[in-house]
Amino acid sequence: MYKHKSAFFSHSKGVYVSKKKIWEKKKKKKFSKEKISVKPKKRDIKALSKLGLIKEGTFIGNHKGFGFVELEEEEDDIFIPADHTGTAMHMDRVRVLLKNEAKTGKRREGTVIEILERVNKEIVGTFQRERDYGFILCDNQKFSKDIYISPKNSKGVRDGDKVVAEIIDYGNDRRKPEGKIAENLGSMNAPGTDILAIVKSFNIPSEFPVKVMNQAMRVPDHVQEADRDGRTDLTQLMTVTIDGEDAKDLDDAVSLTKEGNIYHLGVHIADVSNYVQGGSALDKEALKRGTSVYLADRVILTESVH
Repeated sequence: MYKHKSAFFSHSKGVYVSKKKIWEKKKKKKFSKEKISVKPKKRDIKALSKLGLIKEGTFIGNHKGFGFVELEEEEDDIFIPADHTGTAMHMDRVRVLLKNEAKTGKRREGTVIEILERVNKEIVGTFQRERDYGFILCDNQKFSKDIYISPKNSKGVRDGDKVVAEIIDYGNDRRKPEGKIAENLGSMNAPGTDILAIVKSFNIPSEFPVKVMNQAMRVPDHVQEADRDGRTDLTQLMTVTIDGEDAKDLDDAVSLTKEGNIYHLGVHIADVSNYVQGGSALDKEALKRGTSVYLADRVILTESVH
């Protein structure tokens, strides 16, 4: 039914692998009939909760299809077999019906009976075309199900493109989740695409609001005379930064002087508050981001004034 004329390079095994073989393997695995979980009625849930058989927690997926539910106030998690995960996706908050209390030395087992909160609105992965439709193979292996993309939602992306897809239907026990292309990041073989995919996968904000950029542009690139008032001028000292050569935020430095037999070590920390006023657009954005993110080929800064 599904024909392929090309092959692609498998980074994990370092060999060329037929797409047809991979797809047939995935098709056999993903489209097998799954047990349909039936959600108990409200009165039954209350009764089961009193017996300690209903739990709520965070679903942790696995590329093989099964998963685990982590509970906030309990150390041991709950094992969820592949045919009992329902439509749960990695990091969703779920309600679970325990099969029974675990025997000594064995993990508890359960069935996902309700999705309490959907965490994943978008998925990042590689688009695999099948005729006029396609599937997204998720980069995060915690997601075991591929995302179906209909012809009208593919937006002309090509086989092998890295994409961001918005999930429009989470599927059911017999039907895959469905999505639509939100952004094409480029070919998976193009330089920089893999890094961009990581940025998108972790929702790292790579753009700054206009107000923040405007405030950053107004910051002078040299020390003004007004900034020297009330401060001791130490610019005559040989001061060396302790940040790395490829660092983008050079805000720590040291100096060493000798007076007789006494050495004086100076530790110099940049006074960012002199340039970033409390409560300003730049200050609020920095607080929201928390830290700078260093990737293989770029740095996404907390602030752009260093």
